[in-house]
Amino acid sequence: MKAPEGEGLIQLNQNGKKSIYYAPRKRMLSNGESRVRLSKQRSKLFSHLIAHPDEILSRTDVFRLLFPSTPLPENEYEAFKVLKLTTGIITQLRNKLKSVDPTLAESVKTIKGVGITYVPQAK
Repeated sequence: MKAPEGEGLIQLNQNGKKSIYYAPRKRMLSNGESRVRLSKQRSKLFSHLIAHPDEILSRTDVFRLLFPSTPLPENEYEAFKVLKLTTGIITQLRNKLKSVDPTLAESVKTIKGVGITYVPQAK
């Protein structure tokens, strides 16, 4: 299977003989053998992470990135729901990345008590 084609194709890392490609417009990840399509939310988050490597995003930052027109909740119960929602999206993103290449999923790091960041693998 070929790598996805199109404008803005990004080579993420080299794992042995397999290159990992990401086509943001198509929201497609490929390792040459299999392809995975990301949802709009996961793609938006992943695109931001790879465009800003080593930048730490808090769960609040992730929520604001994915839901810019939704105000942050003021009560604890609603804030907990936001935390669960953003954690779920991050977990789903990691699962999709893992299905293409486990080392790619490991690139999305959790900084305990702070947030998440993308640490690129060597090319």
